[in-house]
Amino acid sequence: MLAHLGDVREGEGIGTLFAFNLFLLLGAYYLLKTAREALILSQGGAEVKSYSSAGQAVLLLAIVLLFGMFPCV
Repeated sequence: MLAHLGDVREGEGIGTLFAFNLFLLLGAYYLLKTAREALILSQGGAEVKSYSSAGQAVLLLAIVLLFGMFPCV
């Protein structure tokens, strides 16, 4: 199915879909990051922004640890 979009050979479909999904997630993150930063700074200032960044780091650490517990397919 992906061969119509590019040079994707048999067995490469999962990797290609994973890379495309990662591209979409990172693109959405960078677009939403600018709006998030402006909203945080307008509501609470630099102090709230630093606490927000620390909270995001802790949350992502927990998510990565939980994701690491899932067995590979």
